[in-house]
Amino acid sequence: ALLFAGIVVCGSRGALLAIPLAGAFVGLVGADFAKRSRARRFRLAAALSVAVFAVHFTFRHVGAGAAAGTLTDRSITERFFIYGDSWDWLRDSPLFGTGLGSFEAVYPSYQDLDLTGIAGHAHSDWLELMLETGLVGLLAALVAMTLLVLSAARAWLAAGSREMRALIAGALGAVAAFAFHSLFEFAFQIPGNAVIFFAIMGFLLSAPLWKDKAAPL
Repeated sequence: ALLFAGIVVCGSRGALLAIPLAGAFVGLVGADFAKRSRARRFRLAAALSVAVFAVHFTFRHVGAGAAAGTLTDRSITERFFIYGDSWDWLRDSPLFGTGLGSFEAVYPSYQDLDLTGIAGHAHSDWLELMLETGLVGLLAALVAMTLLVLSAARAWLAAGSREMRALIAGALGAVAAFAFHSLFEFAFQIPGNAVIFFAIMGFLLSAPLWKDKAAPL
């Protein structure tokens, strides 16, 4: 209740949307704890319904606002400018990019004149990574993430108890949420976020060693 009140006070629309999505994920993970198969199916259906409704409502709300001619949020408009300008940048350096940390220095060469101010980041970690390291760097990052997820998923499937499955699933959910959010924000550029993300990754990479709590030390 305190977390919800804080989110309402700060007025973060993204955080308010994340609440039902996080609740849906908790429902998906918790469904495994139901003793009867009928109860598990009901919880799974309810969790998926909440997630679908939240996403549908969001896009319906944005679409209705655009159809009514309302002004687009400035932060959204700035993102569209940056995303559009980035394609020219990518065409000039498609394979290896322009170097890590070069966004703020290079972007002014491609910046649309209608976008005023200085853009320090691309408002998309995945896009910024592709611009700075090229398609080769982006592919390497995706391969690394895929190997991590597959390793954790195998540990989740082989977990010796529901408690261990819930722990691993929660960490997987956190990584998935971070990766998805980074499509539209520069979360990786905030040190606190990056530290927590890599800590969770380390937790997942160690999961094969402790997935069975009854195993010998």
